[in-house]
Amino acid sequence: MNSIWRLILLAIVIIAGCDSNSPGEAQSPLAGVPSIPISAQFDPLSGAELDSFAGLIGRARIVAIGESRHDTSEQFALRALLTRNLVEDFDFRVIVLEESFSHAMALDAYVTTGEGDLRSVLNALAVWYLWDTEEMVDFLTWVRQFNETVPADDMIRISGMDITAPAQGIRHAVQVADSLDSSADWAEREYGLGLHAGDFWPQILGRYADLPETDEERIRRNLKDLADFLEIEAREAESAADLRVAAIEAAIGRRAHDMFSSDGIAQIGEMRERGMADVVDWIISENGVTASTIVWTHNLHAATTQFRMPEMAEGYLTPLGVLLRESYGAYYVAIGATFGSGEYEEGSPPGGRVFERPGLETIDGALSQTGAPAVLVDLASLDESSPAIEWLSQEREWRMQDSVAILSASDGFDGIYYVERISRATLTPLARQKHGMQAD
Repeated sequence: MNSIWRLILLAIVIIAGCDSNSPGEAQSPLAGVPSIPISAQFDPLSGAELDSFAGLIGRARIVAIGESRHDTSEQFALRALLTRNLVEDFDFRVIVLEESFSHAMALDAYVTTGEGDLRSVLNALAVWYLWDTEEMVDFLTWVRQFNETVPADDMIRISGMDITAPAQGIRHAVQVADSLDSSADWAEREYGLGLHAGDFWPQILGRYADLPETDEERIRRNLKDLADFLEIEAREAESAADLRVAAIEAAIGRRAHDMFSSDGIAQIGEMRERGMADVVDWIISENGVTASTIVWTHNLHAATTQFRMPEMAEGYLTPLGVLLRESYGAYYVAIGATFGSGEYEEGSPPGGRVFERPGLETIDGALSQTGAPAVLVDLASLDESSPAIEWLSQEREWRMQDSVAILSASDGFDGIYYVERISRATLTPLARQKHGMQAD
């Protein structure tokens, strides 16, 4: 069981600072770093703070907002705040989640049409309890209310970018292909759908480990044929939105099969990152250059530099953010996250936790010296003569889920938001029931 959860942690993660207006503690290595104070109530930015945020965002058309843990209430709230400013003040209109591409379509249907019960939709997503929280309910309720006030072509759209739960999309792709050419027996072929039962990817990895090589190759050929066929059909029928969706779903299925068949955690993670980058590219192309995109993901997907996780894998790992920076240059901005201390009570995954304030030699510890409840540090506008430059450019430890990663803050992020204390995000009643927990 411990090895399974170590795999979970790696896939989640592979795959803000000192207020210039307050002195903090004299020993802080980040004294004088430009920052944007954020109210304890996490009110939307306005006035000078909003102007500073505009300077950080610059001309970006893709902004990734990370989190150091997937399960914190306060980091979620602050990310939702920054997202609200990006929507209302900078006209960003697409939100891409670290969630299965196909599963996230139900979220998009809800926020654009009101279709479905929101808590039920969240409970049916692929990533166990990642988004199935009251904080997400509140945020998506706001998105739905915003969309009700604007024309259809100005609505916020929700997409997913992950490739770890492809079965739903493969089924749809097969249906579309069969409707176009049933003589090819698309519906009769083997695509490994049984391997994906439950959409819980650690279990999928275990099933792939037991899969005979001949079956693996047959599934690979069938998925390749499906993806190639739909890509050609979609190219020739440019106005067929459902066909284009089926084509990317087949491509995701093919990439996921290769990922699950790979040897070694590092290779699995690398293929996941490349797969997510391809999906983000597709989402951007579908929505057009004017629909600026916000990516909600873990810090170690958002980062624009390679990083190390010695407890998990050897060598350096290349995240999604590096690939997006290569593709979009300065039009991609990455905002990381960290926190000072906190505590989780027993009774919800991942169980009880006590987060002590780390030492000053770490990114988390240095940023905790601000004394503010929340702050956004602007690394992009840091003066090259600042004494903090050398410190920030060095590889240092960050808390990442229940482990640590080692990377350079200034190489990895354009900004970092910091919250003083964290607590566990609140699981919805359906989430608690789904995972066998007692009701509150």
